[in-house]
Amino acid sequence: MKHLSISIRGFEFDAKPILDFAQCIINETSRIWMVGPNGAWKTTCMKLITGEIESPAVQILNTGSMKMGYLSQIHFDDSSISVKEDLRNAFT
Repeated sequence: MKHLSISIRGFEFDAKPILDFAQCIINETSRIWMVGPNGAWKTTCMKLITGEIESPAVQILNTGSMKMGYLSQIHFDDSSISVKEDLRNAFT
């Protein structure tokens, strides 16, 4: 079965420890979401997973070449596209 195995160990941001250890496996049919208060490292975690922030603390094993999409919380001013289209574009 296709899956992502994600391991984040000892990540620091601006010399501040953000995350000591996190590990998960996401199966091909899974859909995930992150919920938490502001400042709880949700966006940073997604940027680590997608490679937007590179770190030797992050190890990702992609078994089966799964595709991963990420819709940033930054909103666009392009009113010519729908929310649905914007969500679809996250997976291109």
